[in-house]
Amino acid sequence: MASFLYRLGRLAFRRRWLVAGLWVAVLMAALAGAATLSGATLILYTKNSAPPESAIATNANRRTEGQAATRERPAQALAWKS
Repeated sequence: MASFLYRLGRLAFRRRWLVAGLWVAVLMAALAGAATLSGATLILYTKNSAPPESAIATNANRRTEGQAATRERPAQALAWKS
């Protein structure tokens, strides 16, 4: 393996302009492929068919006796300066 890499490096050094040109060609092909193959992202969203009331009832049935049956939300206030 070491001798193979040595020969490859020696060849790349002797033909450095060819190797540099090949790298530029690979880069250009990658950029052209990215530009032509990119498209709009398609996002699919499906809504759950269960209504919110049934989800709340299901969660209420799953609670244990040690937990509170209802949880109050803190009051929210909106204030602004005019």
